[in-house]
Amino acid sequence: MTSLLAVDAGNSTTKVGWFQGASLKFHLVFPTASSSQQRVQAVLDSAIGRVRKRGDRLPEVAVCSVVPAATRAWVKAARRARMQALVIRGETPAPIGNAYRQRKNLGPDRLATAVAAAALHRPVIAVNFGTATTIDAVSADGRFLGGAICPGIGTALESLARATALLPGVAPRKPSGPIGRDTRACLLAGAYLGTIGQVNEIVRRQRAVLGDAPVVVTGGHARLVAREMVGCIAVRPWLTLEGIRLIWLHNRKEDRA
Repeated sequence: MTSLLAVDAGNSTTKVGWFQGASLKFHLVFPTASSSQQRVQAVLDSAIGRVRKRGDRLPEVAVCSVVPAATRAWVKAARRARMQALVIRGETPAPIGNAYRQRKNLGPDRLATAVAAAALHRPVIAVNFGTATTIDAVSADGRFLGGAICPGIGTALESLARATALLPGVAPRKPSGPIGRDTRACLLAGAYLGTIGQVNEIVRRQRAVLGDAPVVVTGGHARLVAREMVGCIAVRPWLTLEGIRLIWLHNRKEDRA
């Protein structure tokens, strides 16, 4: 049975999951900012130890990273552990077509998320609520078309706190209503409802192109806003990890021979 350690290194958090076949056996999440070589090596060594303790063979590693320093750390750690590593990029062959005009500039996390969503339904729209909110479309014939990138709900709030003298920092959460009665409530109403309105409008316009495409949602703030999403059929916290596994499987030499 295939064994894989999938790494999704985002701007804010890194998710690591071990797959045995299609089954996600364990996972962990930690801040990407702490992805020092020592920390990454420790995480990898710990994961290897857990796999060996279960009596399973040493997994391969697939890295999907939008942070170059984290990419280097994971590649170096895998090399030290004498493990085969696949670094997924925007132009990496995938089990869906890729119609993006500048593939080398495509975030690999967007590709992986779309691949996993397309395994559930085609056409499909994949929405990832992370540091950035991405809304990406896969056509009925299985081609990644591209999409839209917006500030994430947390990023929008942090940006206002940094760029203004009087607005406070506020953690993302659902507001009590659309009319804030104090500054913090106003910020929450603007960020939360603004994100929902923005994403739903983009989804509406993408569905006008794709047809009646369902929406699959993932990301750190997915559960916060998923109930408000038009056409949402599933919230998949590990959707990008699932896509990493599918891309890795597509690129395995024995599977492409």
